[in-house]
Amino acid sequence: MIEKRGWGVLCKHKKPGYAVVVREFYANLVGRKDNSVFVRGVWVPYGAEAINEAYGLEGQKHGSKFKKLIENPNHEKMAKKLTDGKANLNQEKKGAKAINRGDLTEEAKVWFYFLASMLVPTKHVSTVREQEAIILYAILKGFKINIGAVIESSIMRYHEGNRRGLIPHPTTVTLLCLKAGVKGTWGEEEEVPKTSPLVLTGVIKGPRNLKKRGVITITAPEKEGAKRKQQEEALGIAETEEEN
Repeated sequence: MIEKRGWGVLCKHKKPGYAVVVREFYANLVGRKDNSVFVRGVWVPYGAEAINEAYGLEGQKHGSKFKKLIENPNHEKMAKKLTDGKANLNQEKKGAKAINRGDLTEEAKVWFYFLASMLVPTKHVSTVREQEAIILYAILKGFKINIGAVIESSIMRYHEGNRRGLIPHPTTVTLLCLKAGVKGTWGEEEEVPKTSPLVLTGVIKGPRNLKKRGVITITAPEKEGAKRKQQEEALGIAETEEEN
């Protein structure tokens, strides 16, 4: 399903995320200029066009149907498509509309995992919030979506929010920095442990329940060992390193 959309490249990154550089990128967003951020003496573009180019997805644009959906979402239609009529988007979760993940159709659950890991990283995977439901509905309906724009919006939401917990898109940020020519030691002390490509592109720090939520928490290199193996086995990705 992901390959048909042309998004398989997002799951097949060649570079890991480097935590120190990623944190510096987000810290310097306060001084951003023209969709670029200053990192280690280099201006790094992070806009939709730069993100699409980094992943070889040039020419992506939001389709007219997706634009209309963003401007005027039909909650009833969305809920019917996502849950096969079992639930609605009128459930309140801390003041925001949401759907319980358990009410999603099987296809919607698969796409929600991709969405929550790659496009709009979140640790709140027990519910689907309105902004996530809009993208999820658009995917299921086959609407044209600008992936770079979605990731850029996710980066800016984190920057403009409380910036606690998850640090989103470490691999994307690292890739942008490398393409811009950012210099650094890029040593093992900065590298996010190699696990699943899907996990690495998603978030730097994940929730505790790895088996249920499908993300990995960063551990110091000297502490990886058995713990890392246990985490990989829980996610069924113990063999991914060789495959990549």
